[in-house]
Amino acid sequence: MLSFSYKHVSPHLNLGYQWNGQSVLAGDVTTQVKADLPDRIMFAWGVDSGINERLSVAFDFLADRVRSSPQLAITPLTVSGPLGSGVFQDLTFLSTSYWISNGSAGLKFALREGLLANFNVRFNIGGRGSRTARLPLVGLECTF
Repeated sequence: MLSFSYKHVSPHLNLGYQWNGQSVLAGDVTTQVKADLPDRIMFAWGVDSGINERLSVAFDFLADRVRSSPQLAITPLTVSGPLGSGVFQDLTFLSTSYWISNGSAGLKFALREGLLANFNVRFNIGGRGSRTARLPLVGLECTF
């Protein structure tokens, strides 16, 4: 994690690696056979900026690289027999790596000393990531 502040602006950068072991969730739950869960590389960068003493804004770019993950894919299946032939859709698993990208924008508002309200929205960038157009988040922080 790297961050610093200059006047009212605070940029930050986070990097991480998630190493996963074996789990029945990646294997077969009914037979308790374990398989490897995919590893992930996580990356986030953004900036917080104070507008005034009580209000600040935040913008972030969030990305994950999922490595060698099984994905369900639709593939063609050609069938021929005594009644004829045809091409149908079949389901199969492929092992691929892919990026998940999201953005986040929000406001932080100091309601009073020690009480902070957060209003954020997370959104999809690049087709993968959050499946809904926007995911709102409202929070309240209290310090003692």
